[in-house]
Amino acid sequence: MNPLVFHPGTAEPMDRPATRLTRSALATEREDRAGCVSLSYSRRTGALRGVYRAADQDLDTDSGKWATICEDHGTICQHGSQAAARATDTDDFCDECRERQDNAPKPAERITAANAAIDAMHARNGWTR
Repeated sequence: MNPLVFHPGTAEPMDRPATRLTRSALATEREDRAGCVSLSYSRRTGALRGVYRAADQDLDTDSGKWATICEDHGTICQHGSQAAARATDTDDFCDECRERQDNAPKPAERITAANAAIDAMHARNGWTR
């Protein structure tokens, strides 16, 4: 059984196995997908993001020749240039990624919670900081 991967800052499990694909596995996966020029993990959300030629994915090119796809949720955003497609992160267009990002604890909240846990551990063991 694979351990679960959790979305950054949440207790909500992702739908993929705990191990991320390696760089070479991502390259192999990219080659197997029609029109895929880039496949990477979002630094902000952890979601798998792909950049594709819209025509190769049978998308209407009137909306843009390039598409950024949130692979975790299937959300698509089209762009006029490849540079714009590569610059777009999943929380810019995917409602589910944006919701997870909005609900994630802020850095100050994470630090406060971590300090409280450390203080509790010290108190249990009779240590001082």
